[in-house]
Parts: sequence; C-alpha cells; structure tokens
Amino acid sequence: MAFKTKFELYEWLVMPFGLTNSLSTFTRLMNHVLRSLITNVTETLFFNLGKCIFSTHDITFLVFVVGCHGVKVDEEKVKVIQDWPIPKTMGEVRSFHGLAIFYRRFVKDFSTLPAHLNEIVKRNVGFKWEENQERAFQALKERLT
Repeated sequence: MAFKTKFELYEWLVMPFGLTNSLSTFTRLMNHVLRSLITNVTETLFFNLGKCIFSTHDITFLVFVVGCHGVKVDEEKVKVIQDWPIPKTMGEVRSFHGLAIFYRRFVKDFSTLPAHLNEIVKRNVGFKWEENQERAFQALKERLT
C-alpha cells in the first residue's frame, strides 16, 4: 500500500495492519527473488506417477488423515491406541503418556484426563498402578479413539 503526493511517494516500511497481509507480501517477495531459480527448476522437475494421488477426498500424511473436512487421526493409529496393553513399568506409562500428548489436539478437555498418570510419570516417584491410574488410562484410550 502506498500513496503519492506531488512531492514524493510514501510507502510503509512495516506491516501497517499487523501481520494480516504478511503472508501474501512475503510470497510476492519470494516469487520475485526466486523467479529465475523457479523457472529453471520447473524445466528439470521429475515425479513418479506411482507415488502420486489424484482426485481424492482424503489423504494420509505422516500420521494424520487430511481431507476436505479437516484433519483427523489415522485409523491404524486408533487401532494401536485401542489395543494398547495396561502399562507394567514406568517406561510403558511414559510411552503411552507421550502418545496421548501427541494426539491431545483431537481430545476436548485433554488437560484434565491424564492427571493421575502425571502423578506416576514424575521423577522420584515409584511405579504404583492403582485404580485412579487405571481409570485415567481407560478414559484416555476411550477419548483418543
């Protein structure tokens, strides 16, 4: 955005409306700066049709299913969570706890669920699997699937 008077041209040196337009401004700058490289790359671009997927509604990307209705957990990972055995050691609790934290964005009110698991994951606390931990474990498994 700029304006001109009869004396000179005035342009912003910072983003005038916060970061609202920063992505398009950055993209325009990168297209200008990298134009010669981009044209050379498109001439030598190769792809493997066997690895390409066209005209699909959902695609598995890393451990998520990305589609027209948003991002969700891959069904294979849901099955792994459902079949997760009851932890017998501190390492197994930490492993499940880490998995649950990775998928926390898909669970409403996640922070309240693993409270009892958090107690035994802390350092200098011995492994003691009780009813509270069992309930928290089962609740997490249920909500993650």
